[in-house]
Amino acid sequence: MKRFVALVCCVAMLFAVALPAYAETADTVEVQADFTALKEINEHLVGWLDATSAISLPIVHYDNSFYLNHDFYGNWDDAGTVFINEVNTVWPEPDKHLLMHGHNMRDGSAFGPLQETYSVLDNVKNNPVVYFRLINEVEPDAYVPVAIFEASVTPGNNGYFDIGNVFFDDDEEFLSYAQSAMDRSMYVLPIDVQADDHLISLITCSYGYKNGRFIVMCRQLREGETVESIAEIMKTATKK
Repeated sequence: MKRFVALVCCVAMLFAVALPAYAETADTVEVQADFTALKEINEHLVGWLDATSAISLPIVHYDNSFYLNHDFYGNWDDAGTVFINEVNTVWPEPDKHLLMHGHNMRDGSAFGPLQETYSVLDNVKNNPVVYFRLINEVEPDAYVPVAIFEASVTPGNNGYFDIGNVFFDDDEEFLSYAQSAMDRSMYVLPIDVQADDHLISLITCSYGYKNGRFIVMCRQLREGETVESIAEIMKTATKK
């Protein structure tokens, strides 16, 4: 990440683009020192995502249209920038289910590697943990996949799944929602979801269904769980 910070500082000098103002107030957030340069370039920055060796990207939060075709610096770019859904709240505490959207780019940018990577069981076993770090956190939080699947996001379509559900009235509704995703998973993943867990879903376009998406839903590691222990458990994952 340090190499990226140095790079973006240089690039920003060459491409100064006025980004739209950030609608969400985050004045009380203490930005960690290694995020300062990136935050000065783009105030929409909220964190950093690492998912396998193929995805290591800054994550922004603004609306659901601007970053579909703008890069991190505000320049027009068909690859866009990976962003958290506008319905989500990040500050002062993230929602129980954060939605991260990125284009499925053939050149490997954005979420281009997502489906290719997670459609192979051995890749899932060998890369069992996703890391997401908010700009006010010293260390990243680790997440493990609980469901990997394709779905349509259009109600009434074959294969429809309401991936956009981020608000839950009670624990029962949250657990039922998580289970419905796990039931759709292309793998039997030996990971459960409990009422106090937090989820992130990595979402990109796919073509198995009309208006389809490929989704990797992950839950945050709990106290007492380690990356090493989760890696051992994930070795028992199987195809359905």
